[in-house]
Amino acid sequence: AMLQTKFPNCNFKNAVQAKWLTTGHDAQIRKIFHPLKTRNSIAKRGSWVYRLCFFPCSSGTHWTLLVIDFELGTVTTYNSLCSGCQTDAGVFHAIEAQLRSLEKEHGIKATKWKNATAEAPQQANGVDCGYFVMEMAKALATAAAKEGAKRHDFQRALKHAFPQFKVDGKMVFEFSRIKDGAERAEAERVVNEAMYETRYRCVFELFAGTLVPTSAVEKENETELVPITELPATRD
Repeated sequence: AMLQTKFPNCNFKNAVQAKWLTTGHDAQIRKIFHPLKTRNSIAKRGSWVYRLCFFPCSSGTHWTLLVIDFELGTVTTYNSLCSGCQTDAGVFHAIEAQLRSLEKEHGIKATKWKNATAEAPQQANGVDCGYFVMEMAKALATAAAKEGAKRHDFQRALKHAFPQFKVDGKMVFEFSRIKDGAERAEAERVVNEAMYETRYRCVFELFAGTLVPTSAVEKENETELVPITELPATRD
């Protein structure tokens, strides 16, 4: 609810719904796109309700971000361990079938849905995939707030959200393309440090009370948060 309030033109699904995309049966997948409560629908008569729809997907050991762009007609998976990867074909076709069903149901002009690829920032260790998913979603949702945002706007937003490096005269955020061993090691250090700061920012926002519950029930049951004035100086 909090993300929906901050980014009203984006729809955020949860990890259980994302799991249904890969392992669920047709009835479960249909529930994602045809919710019982119409206020949660991603489509209305003649048009889509949102610009982007996000799914945080887990393979059990790794998190990726699946994004549906209703304006560009694309399904894209952003993978911090594999830049330029496509969405699994079975998952794409399951999503495509539901979107086509919604188009017919709501009189939306038929779209030629594409299993798109996109450059994704790469993590420098084996633990930060979750943070990369959150940061990528935030960057993309922020870019989507711009009316008529194009593919290059989303790529630019990702580049600004993550450390960049010069490779063959071009600024990129895929440090894995750096061939020199010393330069690559330094790039890994920079990426690790950036994501370390991201973790602390999340903790700071939580304990500073900036992540405010939105529903009345949550407000009733919330514990008082004591703001912290500065972040710890060490990692311990």
